[in-house]
Amino acid sequence: MTAALLAGLLAGYGIAIPVGAVGTYLVSLAARTSLRTGVSAALGVATADGLYALAAVLGGSALASALRPAPRRQRGQHQHAPPAQRAQGGAQRR
Repeated sequence: MTAALLAGLLAGYGIAIPVGAVGTYLVSLAARTSLRTGVSAALGVATADGLYALAAVLGGSALASALRPAPRRQRGQHQHAPPAQRAQGGAQRR
């Protein structure tokens, strides 16, 4: 049971870890130099990714508040008559 669980966890982590250009570079850097250098570089990459994510969240929330929908008019309200005249039945014509 424990061996199957461990194998499943390792397979899941193997699939979940993105293997891109930066990941490949970090593996090759750690292989060429030392584990400490590779871990330091990985922490730097993770910090930069976190800052990008923070900028996206802050920018997205600012954009979402700027793009709020306009209040909807209720049926039967005239756009050009002031509120006091709407209550009396509309604008009076002379």
